Amino acid sequence: MMTMIASGHKQIRLYISHGGLFGTFESIYHAVPVLGVPQYFDQYANVAAAVRRGYALQVDLDTVDEHVLEEKIRILIADQRLEHKFNTRIWNTCASNAIPILLAFIF
Repeated sequence: MMTMIASGHKQIRLYISHGGLFGTFESIYHAVPVLGVPQYFDQYANVAAAVRRGYALQVDLDTVDEHVLEEKIRILIADQRLEHKFNTRIWNTCASNAIPILLAFIF
């Protein structure tokens, strides 16, 4: 089953994700900011990398409440710098490499 983000739906403004590899690829490819809620293994590293690159924020599943969640969502949706971030040379490199990396990982 294809997810809304994988379909590239134009109305998606935010992706709330556990930070798995494929969801990370999808968010990069479609230039959608991420609210990461990592739970296991590589998810912590994936979300941390997204936060460092400036297209994600992270919440801790054990301590998050509705106020923190709402604040992070509002920040990601309202942050105009994210739009600029996705239009930079780094973003264009990531997007152009996302599919070959994904295919190499699968096959």
